Amino acid sequence: MKVCIIGGGASGWMAVHQLKHLENIDELVIVTSDKIPPIGVGESTTVQMLSHLYKSFDFNFNTPSREALQFLVDTDSVFKAGVSYEGWGNKNFLHVFVPARKQIEDFRLLTNLSDDDNINDYTSPTANLAYQHKITQYFVPESYHSSDPLSKARTFPYTIHFDANKFIKKMWSLAESEEKIKIKIGTAVDLIYDDDIAKTLVLDNGETIDADYFVSCVGQTAFNQRLFNEEYKSYSDVLLTNKAVVTPLQYTDKPNQFHPYTVAKTMKNGWRWITPIWSRIGTGYVFSDNHISVDEAKEELVKDIGFEPNVEPFVVDFAPRKILNPFKKNTCTVGMAAGFLEPLDAPGLSLTSATLDLLEGVLSDEITAEQSNVQLDNSYNQWMSFILLQYKTCHRNDTQFWIDHKNVESEIFNEKYNEIISGKHFSKYPRERLVQEPSMYYITMKGKGINWDVDTDALPEKVKQPKSSVDHYTYFKGLHQIFK
Repeated sequence: MKVCIIGGGASGWMAVHQLKHLENIDELVIVTSDKIPPIGVGESTTVQMLSHLYKSFDFNFNTPSREALQFLVDTDSVFKAGVSYEGWGNKNFLHVFVPARKQIEDFRLLTNLSDDDNINDYTSPTANLAYQHKITQYFVPESYHSSDPLSKARTFPYTIHFDANKFIKKMWSLAESEEKIKIKIGTAVDLIYDDDIAKTLVLDNGETIDADYFVSCVGQTAFNQRLFNEEYKSYSDVLLTNKAVVTPLQYTDKPNQFHPYTVAKTMKNGWRWITPIWSRIGTGYVFSDNHISVDEAKEELVKDIGFEPNVEPFVVDFAPRKILNPFKKNTCTVGMAAGFLEPLDAPGLSLTSATLDLLEGVLSDEITAEQSNVQLDNSYNQWMSFILLQYKTCHRNDTQFWIDHKNVESEIFNEKYNEIISGKHFSKYPRERLVQEPSMYYITMKGKGINWDVDTDALPEKVKQPKSSVDHYTYFKGLHQIFK
């Protein structure tokens, strides 16, 4: 089988490296344009990125190889313990990736904590360590490990921040040594079909590429509607943000600014991310231009940055939406091309990874395109609902933006999660699900000081603190001294 991947951004290179291991694929061609540069804004990931790196390169950061550590250095990567929500509730809290489920068998018990309690004492040791700018890998309970070979990769208690452009460059260089991968420089201008089967991709230089399967990774462009006949479902009536003003910042006090987590800080008409990577800080203000102008957003961001008033943020447009059916007979759409919600909680690369997992199954005849479309639609709806929950449970009501978000109505949100967030019918959820998606809701709500009804007086136990840790800045300073 020959597979052609169109687009040389992060999702395109992730697709190449994940699919190269499929035995029934003889050749992978990636088409990367020298006329359409990638946006390169993405810096923050979720734990699904660890699974992708393990599948693609056998990188396991519990016991990292020299190649894995070199990858961190070459991509400006640093560790991310979770997201620090600032201004969303009555106090700040860090929502970590890997809660210590051995200590908390039932996340409903978190509601019994007093307002003076620190939720991070009960969720994961990495939370309090992260606020001290320390990292450790020696706390993961044995109950996390299973026969699944990916389980150990996933139990690393962090994911990563990285420089998106350096990530793309590194993925390109790793592909050059793979015999199965062919790299073509050009811009796709047409896709020729025989009935409803895609046959031939046409490039702007007149070159053609025949393949058995085509994957679109070209971002939010009209290319998908024109060549892949895509239709989109909008989420803009549910998620109200549609722009970001973005700027890189230089460190002024690196040891203190180099924190191992993303900051999500509320603003008047949206929120600001602060994402340290090794060489700089990434930051941006996500907002709705129905509530504030671009110039006003730039002014508010620069004022909030404070220590570097001469920055000139650039504008990134996005549309909260997804393709109705990303999987067709012999085509698939992945990454920003398939859809985007908004940057809060970094769902973009997580959904890319989920799509690639399904694509592996489709190409291996383990799952149908129709089944994959249903599963992916559910993944988008889960992320949409969790992001909407963040806005609905934020304590801010001081601008029309926050009022409008709280008044959003969504049948999907209500149908999927009303029982969870209202605290009713807990018995419907088996224990193994309580450590998955409902726990995300319980932790973020309690972190904001919101309770729900529980029919027990039991209290959770505090998690045990690890015996050893290392300063985050010191760790990566040492890595760069060794591997640069």
